[in-house]
Amino acid sequence: MAIYYLAVKCLRRGDGRNAVAAVAYRSGERLYSERDQKQFDYRRRRGVLATGISGWAGSRENLWNAAEKAERRKNSVVAREVILALPHELQQDGLQRLVEKYSDWLHVRHGIAVDWAIHKPDREGDQRNFHAHMLLTTRRVVDDVLTEKTRELDRKQTSSCHIEEWRRSWARYCNVAMMAEQVESILDHRSYERRAKASGKKAKIAQKHLGVVQTQLFRKGIKTSCAEFNELVKQEAGGETAFTFSKTFSIQGGEFGARMPRENKVNQRNKPPMQGFSR
Repeated sequence: MAIYYLAVKCLRRGDGRNAVAAVAYRSGERLYSERDQKQFDYRRRRGVLATGISGWAGSRENLWNAAEKAERRKNSVVAREVILALPHELQQDGLQRLVEKYSDWLHVRHGIAVDWAIHKPDREGDQRNFHAHMLLTTRRVVDDVLTEKTRELDRKQTSSCHIEEWRRSWARYCNVAMMAEQVESILDHRSYERRAKASGKKAKIAQKHLGVVQTQLFRKGIKTSCAEFNELVKQEAGGETAFTFSKTFSIQGGEFGARMPRENKVNQRNKPPMQGFSR
């Protein structure tokens, strides 16, 4: 059955991140960064099924060089990333239509450009792990020009409401797509605890997210504390619990330290996962 997963992260210049490098890696392309005066070539990268951009008529390279140029501060947020688990029951064309529709919705809602890429599962991983990466500009786009900042996503007072709507809408788009393909699965963006309060039933126990390092160890037969916890949850649920989304691009802290994206290995500072948006 399909699972629900949506995570939002900030790409900060203060962490040594570069939007051009990030999007080159996710799209599997060769892009030139004007700020770093460096070419990032990931054309040999495997697993990219489809890419696209909503809200920008120019090239991918021009978009993210413009985004980098628009930010003056050394600690600026130059992009936001949304990571989505895709319903594995859909065919590739269905997955692409789903991602395109959600990307268009984000563009219309905030006036931003949305650069997306669909990735297929790793050969050694769970073959249901189709997922998408979306890089969002932090400024609105008018006639292919980056203008004002999306302050509603910067302020803690308003950002949580928008994230909640992003999560609700993603579940709705997925459910409509699966219904059209007669897939008997319904996604719910709410946590087990919130669902239990609404229904008056006992809440299920959620599994813990493993990430790259712990997933690799698990495949080698090495169980971490989080992996063991997930096994106990599965046993308690009688084997009904769906697999844990196992692909991400960073491990923040934890018992195995930190691992940053491959496109950005130098001069990184590890920080805890972001809760909401802040500059």
